[in-house]
Amino acid sequence: MKSPEILVVSNNADTISTVKAVLEKDFRLAFTTPALVMEDIKKFHNLSGVLFELKGEKIEVVEQFTRLFLTYPRLKFLVLSSKEFYNSIDKEKRFGFWCPECNTLEAFREEVKQIEKYPVSTIEKIYLVDAAFARSPFAIAIIPNDDLNVALINRKHDEIIGYNKQEYAALGLNKNTHPDDVKREIEAEQLMKNLGENSFSIEKRIIKKDRTIAWVEQFTAIQKNENNGGFARIVITWDITNRKKIEEKLQESDRIKTSLLQNLQGMVFRCKGDPKWTMEFMSEGVIELTGYAPTDLINNHIIAYGDIIVRKYRPQLRREFKEAIKHKKQIRTEYEIIMKDGTTKWVFENAQAIYDEQGNFLAIEGLVIDIDHIKKIEK
Repeated sequence: MKSPEILVVSNNADTISTVKAVLEKDFRLAFTTPALVMEDIKKFHNLSGVLFELKGEKIEVVEQFTRLFLTYPRLKFLVLSSKEFYNSIDKEKRFGFWCPECNTLEAFREEVKQIEKYPVSTIEKIYLVDAAFARSPFAIAIIPNDDLNVALINRKHDEIIGYNKQEYAALGLNKNTHPDDVKREIEAEQLMKNLGENSFSIEKRIIKKDRTIAWVEQFTAIQKNENNGGFARIVITWDITNRKKIEEKLQESDRIKTSLLQNLQGMVFRCKGDPKWTMEFMSEGVIELTGYAPTDLINNHIIAYGDIIVRKYRPQLRREFKEAIKHKKQIRTEYEIIMKDGTTKWVFENAQAIYDEQGNFLAIEGLVIDIDHIKKIEK
């Protein structure tokens, strides 16, 4: 199996000597100069990568690199840069750059080995990042030193925020936040600073240019530049208006259910279906129905629900429950219970056994209502 082929582009004899010493055992090396690279590159058809030295070079060398970079977009580059330039780049952005003086020779060898493993070429990586930025379904803004006039803003930003870049810059950062959410937003950022963090998230409302109100979730990260003391605010925003509408409907539904349960002449329950009718949940209606609080009966804390059923009804009820669980039938039955004050009351129960996706029994859920007044009329 042939070793990977690397083309080294350099005018520097020391660089060429170092590359030979470090890489000759693992790679097939070819050498050329910046002036000849556009011609020599045509001789190679299976290059694994290109090492191109750019260390304070003349403009002609930079132009040659740019021509090579753009003419052969599928090439995988490793740029050998000066120590000053390399150290000026944030660590997260050093993809494709290497400083031999800043690292060990063994690290250099390993870095070159990684070239062949790059899933895409250097320029493809740039194109992919640019495409992801431009086509992201989220609004993305990269704002150097909070100056919106020089911010990088993707196309989705206009749609979600409701202003184009010029309009938003004139309006001001976060100046379209709904007045009722401004204080909370300020507090969230201040908390981030107090905790020594560099990011925070918030859900808030924004007012768009057309005066419509939208709910958004916004992630903000502050990336400091230690070299010049500046920073960049990275803001990713996505629209959650539909989610909020669903949540509001669910909250309204819960409110209606709670109101119904509170005004129901009876109780809603969930029990284990064991001989004691051990309750897992009981609505507040159980207080008026039995005189006991839910906490008295849940998990048989004070008394089991089965123990307040008048004794003569218990055997028949157990048979009905067992049959319903076995054959997945609905339970509709009447019986008497003993109230906390010792009096008895007629109740009607409508219940159903509940099963998991595999058909295993989970619990019995249902409704018990007061029918004592009906029984008295029947008598």
